[in-house]
Amino acid sequence: MNLDISAPTRQSCEVALPTEDLLQSAYAPIAASLEALHQFLPTAIHTETHSAREMIEYLFADRGKCIRPALFFLVSRMVGYEGPHLTSMAAVCEYIHTASLLHDDVVDDSPLRRNKPTVCARWGDESAVLVGDLIYATASSLMADSGNLAIVKTFSHAIQRMSEGELLQLETLFHWELSEDTYYRILHAKTGILIGASCRSAGLLGGCSAEICEDLASFGLQVGVAYQLIDDALDYLSPESTLGKAVQSDLAEGRMTLPVLLLHEVVTPEESRYLDSLFRQTPFTHCEATQVVQLVHKYRTAERAIEKAESITVQALAALRRAFPDPVQHGHLQALVTALLKRSY
Repeated sequence: MNLDISAPTRQSCEVALPTEDLLQSAYAPIAASLEALHQFLPTAIHTETHSAREMIEYLFADRGKCIRPALFFLVSRMVGYEGPHLTSMAAVCEYIHTASLLHDDVVDDSPLRRNKPTVCARWGDESAVLVGDLIYATASSLMADSGNLAIVKTFSHAIQRMSEGELLQLETLFHWELSEDTYYRILHAKTGILIGASCRSAGLLGGCSAEICEDLASFGLQVGVAYQLIDDALDYLSPESTLGKAVQSDLAEGRMTLPVLLLHEVVTPEESRYLDSLFRQTPFTHCEATQVVQLVHKYRTAERAIEKAESITVQALAALRRAFPDPVQHGHLQALVTALLKRSY
């Protein structure tokens, strides 16, 4: 079945990732801490295996955005923590994220990440899983070295929730009737919880009260959800060369994201029947996938997802201001969050 989608498709990409200048400005106060982290990441993982060392060097050669460590450093700076676990706990934030991506790439059979071959594509699934386990083990050791049981519990809970989020997503592949509530549960678990844990751990190291640590965790979780919402929208709005991944890859792999879920509210009965039948017979042809994308463009649901991300970001900053009312205290954190949100412009 082919739908006559009369609305014009998007003529040009109106979104862009943050400029280097914008991110560099946001990272400027913690540039030295980030440099120390980049030196630490490949060296703190001990292995006697040549192939594992090769994979570890390969993984950490690309510095990426390091959003989780950056938020950890900025929160640490805000609460006045400059102690001996600053670099190692930032590494825990990045290690857990990196290990989860290694495992995700195996599950998704992903050939590329950040425009270069994934570890599983280059060395095989078994090696990718085992190196991921090695990175998790190193993160666990560094947590224990902090001597702070609350930090261990915080990150352990995050790893558990991340695994559950991945399992929930697998259960709901190609389910376009997925509720928004379930979608947000997946976002909280897969992206928000680790960013929240990164911010909470900085508060714990800084000796903040339980109430302030909870506000920091809420801030980080909501930043993570907003960040993922924008990623989900950009899958429909950005050219492949900008994202370093196939455009509409979420759709092709059956991951239901908000731009598709919002179609429930706006499509015609005929379009709804078409989508019902389409998602019951996978995989998609190129033509079928294109028609779903055209519906997203016709009803501007990707733009609505970005609006929701903006609203959640406002909530995140409100949680931050609740804990730290003085704008001088949280100004650098707000600058980074704004830089991340600018990907929607």
